[in-house]
Amino acid sequence: MFIKKYLVLLLLVLLSNCAAPGTALLSPVITGATTKSAHQASISLASSLSSNHVIKHHGEKIKKKMIENNKMIFNYLSSIHQNKKLSFQ
Repeated sequence: MFIKKYLVLLLLVLLSNCAAPGTALLSPVITGATTKSAHQASISLASSLSSNHVIKHHGEKIKKKMIENNKMIFNYLSSIHQNKKLSFQ
């Protein structure tokens, strides 16, 4: 019974280490630990906060623009493919 509890706890810890939210909260700490630079860690935190702010306020507009651009690129590539297909026949 005692070993079973520790085994379950160990498995939960191992499986939850891949979770993104935990590492997202620790990213400035990890940056500071790997680079040994408080300056780099603060830049990492500031960029993370600013990107979250931009996505929060302009996320739908950015998604719509990306979808429009993807459609334009797809149409352009389709036309090139059609032209090559016609030239080989």
